[in-house]
Amino acid sequence: MVKPLQSLELPLGHPLVEKLCDRSLKDEVKFNEKSEPIFKEEVSEEDKIKFKQALWVLHAIANNETSLRYLSDDNQKFIEDLAQAKKITNEKIEKTLEIVSTSDVDVDFEEFKDLMLKVDNTAVGLKSYSQSQLLDLDGGHWDLEAPSALKESVTFRFDNLDPNGKEMHFYARSSLKDLNKGVVAIDFGTKSTTASYMDETGTYRLLSIGGLVDDASLTKFENPTIVEFRHRKKFITGYDVLDHRPFTAHNHIEVAHEAQKNAAGVKGNDLYRFFSKLKQWAGADEKQNFRDLIEDFSLESFTHCMGFNPIEIYAYYIGRCINNMHNSVFLKYFLSYPIKYEKHQAEKIRESFERGLKKSLPRHVFDDEKTAKTFKVELRASEPCVYAISALKSYGFFKSEKLDKPVYYGVFDFGGGTTDFDFGKWEKSTSPKFLYKMTHFSSGGDKYLGGENLLELLAWEAYAKNFQELKEKDVVIAKPNYDRIDTQRFGSFMQNSREARLNLQTIASQLRPFFRKFRRQYYRSDRRK
Repeated sequence: MVKPLQSLELPLGHPLVEKLCDRSLKDEVKFNEKSEPIFKEEVSEEDKIKFKQALWVLHAIANNETSLRYLSDDNQKFIEDLAQAKKITNEKIEKTLEIVSTSDVDVDFEEFKDLMLKVDNTAVGLKSYSQSQLLDLDGGHWDLEAPSALKESVTFRFDNLDPNGKEMHFYARSSLKDLNKGVVAIDFGTKSTTASYMDETGTYRLLSIGGLVDDASLTKFENPTIVEFRHRKKFITGYDVLDHRPFTAHNHIEVAHEAQKNAAGVKGNDLYRFFSKLKQWAGADEKQNFRDLIEDFSLESFTHCMGFNPIEIYAYYIGRCINNMHNSVFLKYFLSYPIKYEKHQAEKIRESFERGLKKSLPRHVFDDEKTAKTFKVELRASEPCVYAISALKSYGFFKSEKLDKPVYYGVFDFGGGTTDFDFGKWEKSTSPKFLYKMTHFSSGGDKYLGGENLLELLAWEAYAKNFQELKEKDVVIAKPNYDRIDTQRFGSFMQNSREARLNLQTIASQLRPFFRKFRRQYYRSDRRK
């Protein structure tokens, strides 16, 4: 399960090939990927792709003094002629692939080590691994346990020498050695998301996503449900190359705490880089407009979203923060769900989390058929029901002496997007397999009665109070995320444009301090009673 290596063989299209080729060049000329070769008509699209991938490797070999030294004179002559070729033929492609597959690319071991130890730091901002992860027999790196190389492969060699000049091993590790039978519970909230799992000692652990891992405050576990789009296309390119644990970068898309921090003080059209309504988007049927640092783009409604899905990406980040070489590999996930969402909406949330979490897991899990079948993402319980279980257990109602009589409970969950309620009975189980039994009497809620939605409704009413003045200044507004809104109230001044949405959010953000102050005063007066 831990394999000693002195070199690394990878399939030609593997993303590590490009990264290691770049590092082999050091200060030499970098490969110009924008220079498009011209092919003869008979060359297939598949072979065109292979040739372009091989050019990265050929460039690295030709511009690395150590690698070039081992090339035959004939092969060096071929590379020189290839650079002058006006059109690329099938014969030239075949010869190029042969040279690439039979030659070695030499890479500085320190460069390689730095890349591999920072892989999860680059992806999601986790702490970099210690060098023992790569060099110790008890360690080993998941991402070096690569799939069997195809005919078109690339071999990398490293100057990993001990003090006596002897070549040392580094280690690949199968993640099947690190499976954890525990369950991860995820509460995907409107304003924040929490995730927890049980560690090897049986202790429940909460998860922090993003840059607050070392913060002593408990607020680090309230992960803001927000995504920041920075270099969306670059992220998608990296995300799509591999089915599992792709080499993505969090500076292309940020989530949770880092995204929230970056959103502070942002104004104008830059607000469209931030998507803080993931859960409302899932419960509505509306197209959304966004931008990143490069360009504008649109998202279809959640129901019709077939491609880039921010909820899937958010789940992927959660998965990478849980499933890594600091921790273990978890295969069972339970999601809480809002009661009033339509069945197909809740199921699509589940599917989005399933795809994102699956993407975050190492490849070995799915190469092993028996292990792959144990991967599950389930909608396990409604959000107020989950709270009821947690509250009853925290008050000691799981102890047998407190279960002599049934305990009747009622939970009202006033969240950021919805209000849900659940009533039922908690009692001792008659089955020896379980400690307690929970019976639901009733559940329900309001799909729109949430704090964030009420804030938008308040902004809408503030706009109404000042409508004549704002009308004269040609200020438009968007419809708040609330039902029973009179869409004719402001005529053509109610729009779904970028400016209208921005105005609604700007008014809401100005009202937020008032809303919080009012809530604090209400709670204080309520306690005095």
